[in-house]
Amino acid sequence: MLEVRGPVMADGRWDVPTMRVSTWHKDLKIIGDYAKSVGCPLPMMEATLPVYTAAQAQGHGDHDTASVCAVLERLTGITRGGG
Repeated sequence: MLEVRGPVMADGRWDVPTMRVSTWHKDLKIIGDYAKSVGCPLPMMEATLPVYTAAQAQGHGDHDTASVCAVLERLTGITRGGG
């Protein structure tokens, strides 16, 4: 996935989605609910949920999932020149 999302993250161009944050966020909830119902822990997925939730809250719902890069940049104080 880094080959697919990496260039999009580097360019900061997540406005043409191949997978929207809002869709993936919904799918993560469905997956999580099912896993919980069968007693299957998903620690890696659970670690990503706050990032996707933040992406949704920061207005990236209709953007590509690569826009989580913007969330992580914001957390670390990295700013782009217009991206």
